Parts: sequence; C-alpha cells; structure tokens
Amino acid sequence: MSGGIPDRVPVSIVSSAWVFSTYGLDLQTAYKDAERMTEVWRGFNRDFGADAIVLSLSSTVIPSYFGTTWKFPKSGFPLLMEPAVKEMSELEELQQIDPSKDEQLQACYRHGTQLVEEFGDERCVWFMTTGPLSNAARITETEFMMECLIEEPDFVRDLFRFSVDAWKIAVKPILEMGVDVVDFSSSPGSPDLISPRMYREFFWEFDREVIQWIHEYGAKAVFHICGNTLRIIEDMAKTGANGLSIDSMLDMSLAREAIGKKTALVGNLDPANILMNGTPDDVIAASLEAMKIGGINGGFVLAPGCDVPPTCPRENIAAMINTATEYGGYPLTY
Repeated sequence: MSGGIPDRVPVSIVSSAWVFSTYGLDLQTAYKDAERMTEVWRGFNRDFGADAIVLSLSSTVIPSYFGTTWKFPKSGFPLLMEPAVKEMSELEELQQIDPSKDEQLQACYRHGTQLVEEFGDERCVWFMTTGPLSNAARITETEFMMECLIEEPDFVRDLFRFSVDAWKIAVKPILEMGVDVVDFSSSPGSPDLISPRMYREFFWEFDREVIQWIHEYGAKAVFHICGNTLRIIEDMAKTGANGLSIDSMLDMSLAREAIGKKTALVGNLDPANILMNGTPDDVIAASLEAMKIGGINGGFVLAPGCDVPPTCPRENIAAMINTATEYGGYPLTY
C-alpha cells in the first residue's frame, strides 16, 4: 500500500460473507454475535492462512438503522425490500445515527477489538464495508437516487452529506481501535450507471473527503467501484487512496498503465465465473496472470474483484491463496 515491493504478493479474500457461510454462520444473525464472528475468522486463519483478517460491517446495518428493510435469502446476499426514504421530504425527518443504540454496530466493535488484539501482530486487519455513497443508495433506492441526480441534484448532495456524516460516526470507533486498512465501496458511482462527468460532479469530492479522514487516523484507504472503471480510474487515484479495488471486467494492464505504481491495485479475480464456477486450475491460471500484470513491481494485492458469493467452493479460495504463497515471491519469475 506504500508503493514498495514486499517479499511476495500479498493475498486476501477481502470478504466476510463467504467466510461466515462456509463456517456455518447465518448472514442474517452473524453480525450480532461478536464472539462467533471472531471464532469463524480463527478457523479461516487456521485453514487458509491469507495475509488479512477481515473485519466487516454488513451493507444492511447503517441503512437499517434509518428504516430500510431487507430480505435474507438462504444463500446469497441481502435484498433491499423497502427503503427508509421514498420521498425527498423524508430525509429531513431522519435522526442522525447513535451507535450506542445499534446492536450490530456494538457487536462489530467488540469483534474488531478481538481481531486487533488477537491477530494485529500477525495479519493485516482489513476493515471492509459499504461506503457512505453506497449506503445512500440503500437509504433511498438506487433508481430513485439516479433520477434525482438529474432532476433534484441538491437533494442528492444533502443525502450524500447525511450519509457521509452517519458513516463517519459509525466507523470512528473502528479506526480508533487500530485497524490497518479501511476498504469501502462507492458502487453507485460506476460508469456502468452514470457518466464520468457525473461521478466527478457528485461523488468524487465525497470519496476524497472520506479517504483524507481515514488517513487522519493512520490507516490505509482502499476503495472499490463496481464495473469497468477505466474511464474514472485516474479520478479515483486522485482521491489519495492508497489502493483501488478493481472489478473483474476491468483490464488490469490498462488500469496499471493509467495510474502508475503510486496507487496499489487490489483484485481482480472474477468472483462468479472463476471463483464460484471455475475449477482450481482456472483459479491458479487467473491468479498467476493477475500477479504478473498487476504486481510485477509490487503495489498489488491478489484478491477477488468484488464480494465472493457464499456458494464459492473452498478449494477455489485455497487455490487463490496458495498461488500467491507458492508463486508470488519477488522477483516474479514464473
């Protein structure tokens, strides 16, 4: 994350949903049980030995505090059922978040403290969560927010300001406990949804503000935007992020050419076609290619391009991690 070349390519799953599901922890109740979450990560560390232990805050927690409701399938990720804000006037009625009143935030803080104390000297403690601009599309709804970008831009800015402030309040205790990396998503800013001009106009300043705030606490900042972000990747790097988590459809070589080595790349194995539906040999081949293209001179973390589906086979995750540990030593010679 600092631009240097380590002993070998670091590797991480940067996902908790898959870990929880694999070790028998139901996603609907997982984030309320700090001790069980910590126990699961002990098992993952023992069985897989990746370079990071991932503390996470579910995408449902902050929006749920304000009234958003969800459906939890038996497998897969939560589905938004009813947003907290359906009309613009409802935003003014929301009271700012109070972490002391939220069971899942309190569980996250206990879990994070346990991970830092137990693994902080051995592994990178990597905090991963939806960012405030992604939360905004869950406090309202993505389609409604997209319409407002055109028709009611002042409302969108007010919504983003509210969501950023809520996110900072919720995340501050996590930064104070001493996590190493904060990895957040700003997925509604994807060029697959809005133009690069709109990203720069509405999203960029908030992403930069969040990253500067993370740096004030001494942590490294990584952020993710889904889809093919090549048209905005230079803007993403200009936020001051230490690393950019890139999706599988983005050409790694073009990403590296666009941003140089100053900003690390994290990714970008295809979570569905390779990690979920591929074979271990497919994973090995994709991992070798990603390391050679993205990490030939350091500044790279081998990881999935986005969140890992809970149904991904264990042997494929093991193949990704083992490829980095067996073949990722610098200088890369394979």
